[in-house]
Amino acid sequence: MQELPLHPALVHVPLGIAVLMPLLAGGLCVALWRELLPKRSWLIVLMVSTVGFVAALAARSTGETEEERVEEWVARRSIHQHEEAADTFTIAFGLTLLATAGAFVIRRPKAFKAATLIITVAYLIVLGLGLKVGQLGGELVFRHNAGSARAPASGQ
Repeated sequence: MQELPLHPALVHVPLGIAVLMPLLAGGLCVALWRELLPKRSWLIVLMVSTVGFVAALAARSTGETEEERVEEWVARRSIHQHEEAADTFTIAFGLTLLATAGAFVIRRPKAFKAATLIITVAYLIVLGLGLKVGQLGGELVFRHNAGSARAPASGQ
């Protein structure tokens, strides 16, 4: 029996969190601007973003493992495009996570609130980059037949 690939299962975690982050950060941003929540509530954004970034690193690592398996089925150029998009997504997620953490050192309330707005916009960018990675990954599977690398050989 063939082992199931870990990469397809893992990639949905950072992509799902990338969808959630602009909503979560935006909601908390509004609550902070209206002074409905204390500054420490921004920790929620930090914690969820940390999970998303770690999941992106894990997905990227498992993608490198899967790359070797699908190279004989898929054009190297298509794999490279997906890999480059994943790198960009992961770096952007990490930088936005750093900004999210860095917001806590801002002492002036107005500057902190402005930072939360900028970070929310950054999470929208991360989302766009994540959608691009997902699109290219889907093309590998559904257009370029990358799943064939896991199909049992004839007669088995």
